[in-house]
Amino acid sequence: MYTIGILTTLWKRHDLEGVVMEYYRSLEIDGVKFRRLAVGSEGDVTRFNAESSGWEYLEYENFPLTDKWNAGMRELEGVDAVLVVGSDDIVSERALRTLIAEWENGADVVDLEDLFYYSIEDDAAYYSVRAHPGAGMLIGASALMKVGWNPWPSGIDSRIDGALVNRLSTDAYPCKFKHISDCKEKEVCMVDIKSGVNKWSVDDMTKMTDRVSQIPVELLDAAFPNLRDLLKQTTTDNG
Repeated sequence: MYTIGILTTLWKRHDLEGVVMEYYRSLEIDGVKFRRLAVGSEGDVTRFNAESSGWEYLEYENFPLTDKWNAGMRELEGVDAVLVVGSDDIVSERALRTLIAEWENGADVVDLEDLFYYSIEDDAAYYSVRAHPGAGMLIGASALMKVGWNPWPSGIDSRIDGALVNRLSTDAYPCKFKHISDCKEKEVCMVDIKSGVNKWSVDDMTKMTDRVSQIPVELLDAAFPNLRDLLKQTTTDNG
């Protein structure tokens, strides 16, 4: 039996965060015990949201972001591996099983090369190849111990995914990475949910890269039944 932590942070997206946390609460995989931890910065509001969804909760200031994430990671010290997810990111059961299998096969860090997007406002789905999101990364305890369970460099508020990879590559050396490609073909899905308060919109992603294309929303329905219906019930302005 493995114990795998699921780590997220909460900030200003209460309805959406509730849907995401409820999804992970219902996620079950044979041979795996999950510890779900949310790090929030809005006191009783985020504490209630997390604990009512069955998650452990830690209060920490929202800036700098990497310090907030590190605080959560330190709280999970002792688990076998940690799945890092944003509060707007949902990893399918098939994707998580794939991540775990690669970790069992000897990888210290496993991530997904490709990423799906879903826009609540437009009810539209998109797919980005070679996006290399930091969310959906599974980090084994062996790598985390090498950095004192502080895998992010301290004091950073932007481009924190790249900072995470760089620190693990250098300070946790030797650290074996495994990147899972061709996610759409393998039906290995992580979806980044876009709402009115996202830092980066789909348009931003499209302008920054030519690797984003629209896909039928039914592709997401196969991986996440009923998810679109739940998301349509949320508000896109939770500030």
